[in-house]
Amino acid sequence: MYHRRNHKKEVVRRTFVYAIMTITTFVLLFILMFRMLGYRLDLTRHTIEQTGLVQYDSFPRSALVSVDGMNLEVTRTKNTVLPGPHTFRMTLKGYQSWQKNMTIKSDTVTQLNYARLIPEQKKVSTMHEFAQLSAVKFAPAGQYVLGISTQHATPAAVWGDLRDVKNPKFTSQALDKSVVKGYDHAETTHAFVISEWDTSGRFALVKHTYTTKEQADAAASKQTTATGSVQWLRLDREHPTELVDVTQVVGLDVQYASFSGTNGNDMYILQSNGDVRSVRVADATISRPLIQGVQSFTMYGNDTLAYVAAAQDGHRDAGVWKKGWKTPQVIRTLSAAESAPVHIRVSHYFHKDTVVVSVGAHVTMYRGKLPEDREALQRFLKNSRTFDFGRPVAKMTMSNNGRFIVVNDQTGYMSYDIERLSRSSYISLPNGTPLAWLDEFHLWHVDQSGSLVMQEFDGANHSQLTPATAGLDAVLSRDEKYIFVLLKPAGAETVKLQQLSMTINE
Repeated sequence: MYHRRNHKKEVVRRTFVYAIMTITTFVLLFILMFRMLGYRLDLTRHTIEQTGLVQYDSFPRSALVSVDGMNLEVTRTKNTVLPGPHTFRMTLKGYQSWQKNMTIKSDTVTQLNYARLIPEQKKVSTMHEFAQLSAVKFAPAGQYVLGISTQHATPAAVWGDLRDVKNPKFTSQALDKSVVKGYDHAETTHAFVISEWDTSGRFALVKHTYTTKEQADAAASKQTTATGSVQWLRLDREHPTELVDVTQVVGLDVQYASFSGTNGNDMYILQSNGDVRSVRVADATISRPLIQGVQSFTMYGNDTLAYVAAAQDGHRDAGVWKKGWKTPQVIRTLSAAESAPVHIRVSHYFHKDTVVVSVGAHVTMYRGKLPEDREALQRFLKNSRTFDFGRPVAKMTMSNNGRFIVVNDQTGYMSYDIERLSRSSYISLPNGTPLAWLDEFHLWHVDQSGSLVMQEFDGANHSQLTPATAGLDAVLSRDEKYIFVLLKPAGAETVKLQQLSMTINE
């Protein structure tokens, strides 16, 4: 039997259905926006909190990521994490696991994109053996190596091309004794130090110290150490027979020299009287004194110097100078009564310049644009942060990316992370152990057992890698697949150049 539908009930039903659909849509949109803005419901505490984003990467990739024991995806990947302490872990078959304990803050991005996985079975091979080396140093990115051999009466430069690890090439070129001073006296002793390579990996600066018998005898009679005479030599990998005596070119007593740029022609020198000058080797031109009274300086980039200088009245200045500036800018001045050690470094990170000054145990960081005048200097000095190392700083370095500051004394170090505004705990080291950067996140040193040790900037993921010799160099290859290590076995006359494979497929 036909029943007529109630129009009013139908309208109510439809209105109810549409209302439910609309409300559901708005709820879903709200939840989606809620998630997109980084908010999550913490079911354990029944609270709503804004999460932090964590991004993961590893070398090699395809490592499984887990957070507090819960597996996620493989690298590269990312996820949101509730604020608070967490344990992050990355695992890959054939490699040692990587683990980090970190506290995540809300509404932040944390980059865990630097995990370097270590093969469980390490593969080490010898690439070359150097005989009777006086000095040896790798070029940036480990593409080349230079050694100074004193095996024969004439010193020689030994060049190594490591770009093809399966077929490295080595050549030897005798140094011109008419340029290298002191070889016209048979009883003169010689010492060579490879001070630095230029960033292109073509030129090298070598400090040559030669001491005559007369100088040695005079020092012995006064019960002092013979200092000898110093010359700075520029070697050219592409033209190994071309040897330049930088000291003779400038006609000055050079205490220290450093490349500026990538052409090996421009450099800055520090005279024994404390004057810093710029030099162009090709046309033998030298500038007026740019800074005076300088005790030491370090280069950043091609045109910025950080220096410590002593004035005649006994006070000391820590400052910066940049190419094009009329005068240097003093960041910190110490009175004659303040005898604490002073260190200064300059770098650039995340669109801002960074100047770090340590005085004794206190470290102060300034961030902004390097100040060219006094007005800008006052603004720059207002943006500072200070932390206490707890002991006098003996050395201070910064990572190549400008993010990390590392300060150390004779027994350990501490790091400061500019991005997270946090510092590590104190990490102990064997007494007097030198530290060096392997990449932008990892440091290396040789421990007391004679092993090359790699660890992250904050001391995490400490790994013994391969036998090495303290005082000799190590470097990560440009493709990051190898670490090149120098090893001089006890009692041996040769230095072995070895490669450690950082992947299991090589």
